[in-house]
Amino acid sequence: MTLRTLPHPTGPWSHHVHGVLQRRPGVRPKTLPYDRFDDDAQYAWFLLNCASYQGWDGVDDDIEWDADVIALRRRFERWFLDEMRRRCADGPSEPRGAVRHALAPGGTPGIAAFLEHDGTADQVRESLVLRLPYQHQEADPHTWAVPRLRGDVKRALCDIQAGEYGVGHDHTHAELFLAALEGAGGPVDSEVYPRLPGVAFATFNFVTAAGMNRSLRGAVVGQLALFEMDSVDPNQQMVHACERLGLADDVRAFFHVHVLADAEHEVIAARAFLDEYPLAEPDQVENLLLGVRVQSSIDGALAAHAVGAWSSGRSALRAPAVSPADVAA
Repeated sequence: MTLRTLPHPTGPWSHHVHGVLQRRPGVRPKTLPYDRFDDDAQYAWFLLNCASYQGWDGVDDDIEWDADVIALRRRFERWFLDEMRRRCADGPSEPRGAVRHALAPGGTPGIAAFLEHDGTADQVRESLVLRLPYQHQEADPHTWAVPRLRGDVKRALCDIQAGEYGVGHDHTHAELFLAALEGAGGPVDSEVYPRLPGVAFATFNFVTAAGMNRSLRGAVVGQLALFEMDSVDPNQQMVHACERLGLADDVRAFFHVHVLADAEHEVIAARAFLDEYPLAEPDQVENLLLGVRVQSSIDGALAAHAVGAWSSGRSALRAPAVSPADVAA
């Protein structure tokens, strides 16, 4: 089993997408759920989006341009973005103010803040598993935006991407993440995906949608600005958690690298994305703000889910799904 093995579906939308990817489409569900972080809908959207990255073993590389795949992807995009625009309409209208607002202390502690002092080794492992959909392809969704930008903003994005891709170093950040997940005893195969809550897929799905649609390029810039400017402190807290729990060096190394790299990246992001980009493309400021607000909403929902579960003595992962092979057996 690898991360490129097409994992089994768990609900009506993922069953439908599973069939479409294998050119065996069944009956499509009539409506998408009300909940924007619905487990099955976000998972199904993720399965579709991955066809435009490293793909799935046994799935035709040309499937990403199949008419059914495109139509489904557009439907998921509209479902999520329309709801997030409605929910994220308020807040500061100036980019730096929007980021300050997003970073202001809230009610529920962040995942890293909880794990630093109260988390267990199993919960650190689960926190890594929750990050798998985005982190094992870290930087890739943002790369879609590179040819859509120009000037200093484009150079700044490429500078950040070079760090994420490990240019001049031995490993990409995605490779360091997989080493950390393995070092923490987590599963490094695709059958963990059906156990993830929908919100765990949302960052990857959102940035993919923004990156693959030129009209949303500003949302990539805003999302990445918040991502980089909300990285150093949480990753330092995770370093402390790893040290307190005596976790493997590979686990600590992943977070330590981000403390060092993102201290530089947050300065680049603040200047290029929040100060220069609004002047270069003022018609994209609303999308920039959307990127900040949506990522903040995702972060808050993921923290509420995980910390709520851990504080109650429960796992933040879903119960193991029963695969069709298990049912047949």
